[in-house]
Amino acid sequence: MGMISTTSIALTDGPAAWWSFESIVEDTVAASQNNPVCNLALVILGWGTAGASLAIDGEELVQGPKFRIGHQCALENADLTVWIRYEATDPFELTLATR
Repeated sequence: MGMISTTSIALTDGPAAWWSFESIVEDTVAASQNNPVCNLALVILGWGTAGASLAIDGEELVQGPKFRIGHQCALENADLTVWIRYEATDPFELTLATR
């Protein structure tokens, strides 16, 4: 059985793996040989309770064993947690949008 790990990543426009929601999240994930991505987890603050669609390098992923979402609800708003089974050693484009 393979090892499952999560990786902190460097995004081009902010702290690793945290965004405040603005309607569509688009960013380049700066994966490299020295900083590979393996099973990416993201938290998007203030997303709300809407669903999400995800594309990596323009290819949409379907929710299931390789792409999962969850919501953390509070009194004022809800945050979105996204888990992606994905490995990369080169930069890639990530797009997350409401569904």
